[in-house]
Order: sequence, then C-alpha cells, then structure tokens
Amino acid sequence: MSLLILLLAAAPAWPQPRDPTPPPALFQWLARWPAGRERLLRASALLLETPYGHAPLGEGEPNGAPRIRFDRVDCQTFVEESLALAEARGADDLLAVLDDVRYLGPPAYAERDHFMMSQWVPRNERKGYLRDVTRAIAGPLAVLARKRVTARSWRDRRSSRDIELPPSRAPVGDFTLAVVPLARVLEVEPRIPAGTILLVVRADRPGNPDRVTHLGFLVRHGGKPFLRHASTVFHRAVDEPLDHFVARNSRYDWWPVTGFSLLEPVDAAAHVAALGAAGTARAAGRE
Repeated sequence: MSLLILLLAAAPAWPQPRDPTPPPALFQWLARWPAGRERLLRASALLLETPYGHAPLGEGEPNGAPRIRFDRVDCQTFVEESLALAEARGADDLLAVLDDVRYLGPPAYAERDHFMMSQWVPRNERKGYLRDVTRAIAGPLAVLARKRVTARSWRDRRSSRDIELPPSRAPVGDFTLAVVPLARVLEVEPRIPAGTILLVVRADRPGNPDRVTHLGFLVRHGGKPFLRHASTVFHRAVDEPLDHFVARNSRYDWWPVTGFSLLEPVDAAAHVAALGAAGTARAAGRE
C-alpha cells in the first residue's frame, strides 16, 4: 500500500466509494508495464487489503449500489475493477471500460453479466479482454465442464432466485468451459503465467444456472504461487498460498469443486480506443 499512497500523493482522498477519480500519475505508472498480464498484476496489487463486501457494485440508481467504488470488493468486482484499471487509458475512460467489462449493453441490471459460463466469460472473450488458455496450458489433462440451462430449469432454479431477468436475458442454452481437474492443478501450476485469471468450477447441479463460484489471479512471490482474490474467508482482498486454497476447496463436499478454468488477460487497447471514440461521438451528438 505504501506504493499506492506515494502514487496518489497528488490526490490523497482517492479512492472514494462513489465517484473515484484516480490521478493521471496512476495510469502513467501502470503504463510502464506491458498491457495484459503484466499491467493487470500491478493494477490488482493496488486493491489488496480492500475489505470484502457482497455485491458492492450496481447500476448507480437511486438508493442502489454505485457503478464504481474502491472501498469494497467481492471476488468478481475485484477482478473487474483490476481489469478496468489495467485497460483504461486514463481516469476519463475508467468507468466506460468497467461498464464494458460488466455489461452487454448500457449499464442496466438486465444487461449485466450475472453468470460466468453463459455471460461474463464468452462476452469478455468476444470483446478482446480475455482468452481461454486452459487447454493450451493443461494439454490432455484438461476436461470439459458442461452446463445446460433450459427455460424450465431457469424458472425452477433453486439458487440465484434474487437475480430476476426478462426472458430475452435469461441464460438459456448449452455452455462449456475447459477445466484443469482440482487434483491436477498444482501439477499444472508451474506452466501457468502470473496474472492468469483462475475460475473455480464446481460440480453440475440442475438447480444452479452456473458452475463458476469464484475467481482471482495467479501471482507468485519468491517463486511460490498464490491466488490473489477477494475472500469471504479473510474478509478482504489477499494473496493466499495456492496450495492452501486448493486444499480448502478439496474439502467442499457439500458442493464439490471440479477444478479451475484458466483465462489469459489480453491487451484490449484497440477495443478500448473504440469505446472512447464511440463515447466522444455520442457526446458530440448531444451538443
């Protein structure tokens, strides 16, 4: 944190929960590293020790959660805000990038990527933020995790009942993710580059619309692997030894963990520039 304080000396009040404005010095510092994994590692480190808060981001509606904040994170928003910090060209387009990572269209509840397998992963792959590298890294050890959501199973679901979507946005279909089996993760780990996003994939349950329940980044300290994630166990964003995390997940017999899917952060500079151009054009049209 001392590095963050030094970088933000020009704006010591940052981060603010509802209208954060990181100073230019922060993005100038992040730009020293190559876009993608390297820059994402530095961006995510800035958010370490942030307290955990369930669903801290929303659509900014009256009495709703803000669209951006840095005083609380959960596992998904920790990754999303790290991606936005790493990809944004400056404070002016930070919120636009974060919205783009979190939504299919304009920031609205029905447009939000609530589910990993059916929404968040494939959409952010298409936008150019991520690439599935599970098979490339694990080779023949990788297996395929499948999820089928029908109109009936969505209607009768036993989980995520608080997520109410119009029929056109219901995650109905057949979805897959390549997965490294949990028992082979530590065997594969030396081949996983630091900065790779790890998704925790659990056994299929008909009443659950998704199989991904957690995500974070692989990082290394002194050659030892850690999972950088916002954790309900530690109540904050931490670097947890990967072997400890794997051991803990192997004990979840109430909903067994199948394994991890691996996503590579990609330099999305061209996509982000297009976002900025589109925003400028919309602003000009209103004037």
